[in-house]
Formats: sequence, C-alpha cells, structure tokens
Amino acid sequence: MNLSIADTGIGTASAQMRFSCDNSSWSTWENYATPKTDFNIKTGAGCVDADGSKTIYAQFRDSLENAGSSYNTGSFVLDTASSFATFDSGAPADPTNQNTTDITIAGTDITHYKYKIDSGSYGSETAIAVHLALSDLTDGEHTISLIGKDTAGNWQAEGSATTHTWTVDITGPIISLTSPANNSSTGDNTPTLAWSGSDATSGVAKYQLYIDGSLDTDNISNSATSIASSNSLSCGAHIWYVKAIDNAGNSTDSSTFNLTMACSSGFIPSTPPIIPTSENQPTFEITTTNNQTTINLSNVENAHQIAISTTPDFKDVSWEPYQENVVLPDAKKVYLKFRSETGGVSEVYEVETRQCLVSTNLLNGSLIRAINNYKVYIINNPSTGSGQAYKRHILDGEIFDFYGHLNWDNVQEVNSSLVDNYQESYLVRASNDYKVYEIDSNKIKHWLNISAEEFISSGKKWDEIYVVNEEELGWYKMGN
Repeated sequence: MNLSIADTGIGTASAQMRFSCDNSSWSTWENYATPKTDFNIKTGAGCVDADGSKTIYAQFRDSLENAGSSYNTGSFVLDTASSFATFDSGAPADPTNQNTTDITIAGTDITHYKYKIDSGSYGSETAIAVHLALSDLTDGEHTISLIGKDTAGNWQAEGSATTHTWTVDITGPIISLTSPANNSSTGDNTPTLAWSGSDATSGVAKYQLYIDGSLDTDNISNSATSIASSNSLSCGAHIWYVKAIDNAGNSTDSSTFNLTMACSSGFIPSTPPIIPTSENQPTFEITTTNNQTTINLSNVENAHQIAISTTPDFKDVSWEPYQENVVLPDAKKVYLKFRSETGGVSEVYEVETRQCLVSTNLLNGSLIRAINNYKVYIINNPSTGSGQAYKRHILDGEIFDFYGHLNWDNVQEVNSSLVDNYQESYLVRASNDYKVYEIDSNKIKHWLNISAEEFISSGKKWDEIYVVNEEELGWYKMGN
C-alpha cells in the first residue's frame, strides 16, 4: 500500500518510523521517508491476510529514540476480488425459437460487464443497466460468457466467467404425408394415416393429426410415423394433414391429402363431381354492406356442402352445409369448393373480393382506420364505379385543428382489407394554387416542378391530388 506521510515536526535527519495493522505488532524501525510504498496490509505486522475493513497505524521517533503516539489512517475497505456477474432475467430457454435475447445482468457490487458470444472476443465495457441484447442468432448451440466489474474496479477473471448455453431453433420441422395416397379411397372408417417427419436442430417433440380442419389426435409420439384416426370417418370425401412440432415450439403443417370414405363395396364416388358441369359454371355475386362481404352463389348444382378458405390448401377449414348466400372472411381473395351428397368434390374456385370492398356507406372525406391500427386516413371515392379510390394518411393530429369538419369522433374503424383497397396518395395542392406537392413521411413537402406530360408519364393520376387549405400546406416543411 502507498501511504502519504505528512511532516511530523520531528526532523528528518535521523528520524525513524514503523507501521502496524493492529497498533500492537509493529514492523521494524526504518528511516523516515514520504511516501511509504511497501507496507503490505495483508501480510505486514499485525495484518490479516484477507479483504475487509483495515486501519493502518504509523509511529515515529527522533534521533534520541523518543517515540511519539501512533497515527492512523482511519478505517477503509480492502477489496481485491471481484464478485460474479449473473444472468438476472431473460436468459434464453433451451431450446428456443427466438433468435434474439434481452437479458438483465446482476451480481453483488457489479457495476459493469463484458460478454462474448461463442468463440468470439469480449466486447467493450457496458454499464449493468444496459440489457444484453443479441439479434439474428443462427440455428444451433450458442454460449454467452459473461464477466463483471465491481465497485472497486476488480474484473471477474475470464477463466471464471459466468456462462449460459442454449440452442436456437427458428426453423420448423420437415413433414410429408406418405399414405394413403392423395385422392385415394378406403373402406376403413378409422384408416391408418402415415407420414415422415424430422427436425435437424431441436428434434421433433410431437405430431398432431387433423381431419377436415379439426384436431383428430394430439400428442402423437415423436417416434411415430402412422396412426389410426381417433374418430370414425363419415361417408364421402375428407381432407387430412399432419402437423409436426419441434422442441423449440416451431411447427410445420404437411400438405393436405384427400381421402374418400367408401361406405360399401359398390360405392363409387363421383369423379369428377357434377358440381357444376363445364358448360354451366358457378357464378359469384359479391356485395359489401357495413364492411361485411357476402357472396351470392348460383349455378352450383348438387352441392351438399361448401368449404371456404383464405388459402388454397384449405388448412383448418371444415365442410359446412351448402347455402347460396355466404358471409366471406376478411380477405382480398377466397377459395371455394363444393361437395356432393355422394362425396364428390369440385375443383377449387378462386374468387377475388378486393374490388368489392369499397363500401358505398363511406362518403368522400370520411375518416377511416383499420381495426387495431393507429393510422387515420381521409378517403376519396371515385366519381364512377370504374375509378380508383384513394386514401391520404393524416400524418399528425395537429392537422385536425386546421379543419372545422375533422373530428376524432368521426373516425370509423373498418376491416383492414377495406383500407388496403384504397391506393395511398401523397399529392396535395392548395385550392387557389396550381402547384402540386408530394408529402413524405417526415412531413416535408416537395414541389413537383414538372410539366403535365411528365406528371402523367410518371404514372401519377390527377384524381389522386387532394386539395388542402393554406394552413395545412404551410404547416409542412419545404424540401427539395
């Protein structure tokens, strides 16, 4: 320890000094000097070889060996060993399907930390208040090594680093159906259905069997490759698939297979079904009222059931009784197929609904936002049924103050697909000015200093220009 010793007034020509940790056992007398740099406060006279509270005593004598009273430094703490940094919360589960971390670091007296990932190098010193955040981790095993620094500045030894090892698995299992073959028939009403599956990283945890969109069997062993259906199949056509779930929680659905249950040896399913004939295709009339889209079906003969899906594979979709008027899900496109009473299944019909989603109940200037979305738009419907409808994002609530007719209470919540059908416009002009500006997301306006021909050739439309008042136009900052 380095002690700074002030002038004691005893003179320095032949003065001496000695030191102690307990004011009883003393080091040998030595010539007076300042500072004292080599008294070991762990192994010196009267000292204890341990960290903790310490007091150093010093005594001086003159050339006639007259010794004065001892002086002391006062109590202080010796801390030469760091405590261990710990993972307080957020350490990833093993395995996990997250490729990021958000870990809180802790540890007695720990103020800063360093870490390395896998075989990398330790990074810079980081305050303990900053979470250990990683991203874009690859599939496979990873190890975080962590060292901490305490209030005395001691670093935890790298050889004693705190570690956490886990496996990242963000890739779903591989799963495919094997038998019965797609579009086959069976006379067994509890048929055995087979597949093959694997997961390279965390391994398959279990399988699930789905028939006609409903869970038939859960918690199928990860070593199984086939199982008989738990529920008896009714006569006619059925759809089945298998879901594989790995130990990290990722899941993958197989493709779907069609299987027809033949109820007697003489049963011959209609293939292709007569729903409809090629000369008399079904027609679909779609209407939208109060943001609800309905399809009216006609020319669908011999239909006993209908299946409606937003995806062409009809996952998790059940057969429903056929009816001519059906409310469609909120989607830009739906898929329909029909089944006859004898089990024949029609081809899949793809129906576009987006063009019908502009509600006639929404007037020009209406304020809308999608359910569970904060963005508010003011809309502009086309003057004719064939025109494009536009929406303009209200970039800031302050814009409401520029218009007496804009009110938060008038914002209507609508289906997201309805909002998506409106093309977004970024073009504005003042009512008494020909200049057209493009507004960017940073609330900056850019004058389109181009000719009408250049405007049209760029793909812009005159109908997408919104007329705004001078107050709003002046509110935007001017850009290039």
